[in-house]
Amino acid sequence: IRFEQFMNVAQASIAGLGIALVPLFMVQPEIESGRLIELMEPRIESGNVYSLIYPLHKAKLSSIQRFSAWLKLQAATFSEVEQRPGRSLSTIR
Repeated sequence: IRFEQFMNVAQASIAGLGIALVPLFMVQPEIESGRLIELMEPRIESGNVYSLIYPLHKAKLSSIQRFSAWLKLQAATFSEVEQRPGRSLSTIR
C-alpha cells in the first residue's frame, strides 16, 4: 500500500495494516496514548528523523522483526557512508 501523506500511513498502521516509517513529531500523540509504539530503539540520529511504528499487538510478528533488522542495517550503512569525506547520501546510487 502506498500513501501520499504521513498521517495516512500512520492511520493505516493504527488500523493494523502494517508498520509505518514516519517523522516522530507527527505520531507523538499516538505513541503517548499507546495506540502506536516505536519499533526501533535506540533512535537513529540523522538530519531526517523517522520512526518505525506499528500496533502493539503486532510487536512479536516475525515480519516486523525482520523488517526492523533490515531497516537498522540500512540506516547503519547510510550512516557510515555519510561520515566518509566527500560523500553524501545524495551521491549514493
